Amino acid sequence: MADQQTLQQSTNWLALIVGPFLGVFGAFTLARIVEASKNFRAKLVAANLSLLTLKNQTNEFILFRKAFFEDVSRNCYTGNEPLWALIRPAFIVFGEHKFDFKAIGFLLEKSGNGALLDVIELAQMSHRDLMAINNLRTESAETVQEKIVEYQRSNQVINWIDAGQYVGGNLTALLSMVAVGMGLRADRNEKIYFDAFNELREAFVKDLDSYYLYRLLKVISFGQIKPGYQLVSMDINKPEFERKSLPAMPKVLALEVAKIPF
Repeated sequence: MADQQTLQQSTNWLALIVGPFLGVFGAFTLARIVEASKNFRAKLVAANLSLLTLKNQTNEFILFRKAFFEDVSRNCYTGNEPLWALIRPAFIVFGEHKFDFKAIGFLLEKSGNGALLDVIELAQMSHRDLMAINNLRTESAETVQEKIVEYQRSNQVINWIDAGQYVGGNLTALLSMVAVGMGLRADRNEKIYFDAFNELREAFVKDLDSYYLYRLLKVISFGQIKPGYQLVSMDINKPEFERKSLPAMPKVLALEVAKIPF
């Protein structure tokens, strides 16, 4: 009887000591789980917004490329047009898709992601450059068109040498430079956009998959259960927007673009 009483007292003392500890530990663990869940959701939102920005920029490039190749091929009626005559004003409206580097700061802090910043920044520089040269194209081409209209009032048949002299050497040189610059970007820049999107998405997948609940599920299911989150994806679903489906670059333009090394 005495032994049972002693055991009961020991149990009571153990409950008094361990009980509060377990309560505090449970509350702490729950708080950590809730905080981890909030951080995961915040990262997922940042991931999809960042990927959507890159996707929108890529779509703008693809639309620009399609319009550019169709336009320059349409303007090349006889094949002897000079470079500057291939370019017309284009009223393409680019959106304000500004990439938020702060939103992916948690990725850039991790080892192994150092090159990711360079890839994304190259895409941003390329897109800003594309918008700038497109604006220059429209401004310059509008002025040239006005000159050509004046020229045609007294010349029913266009002689490109005479027309170029009428327009002026500065304008024709500028528009020729713009033609080559836009042809170069339309022909080669797709990879820049897709590399940035794919590498950023891969980095997000790696980070989000490290969420402890997903790691636990992976261990329990022997890798059969996949994470349940959704990330923005990207591909060219319409064949008419693919480069191989677009008109060939006019020979006079293709020869100039080919002179520029990769």
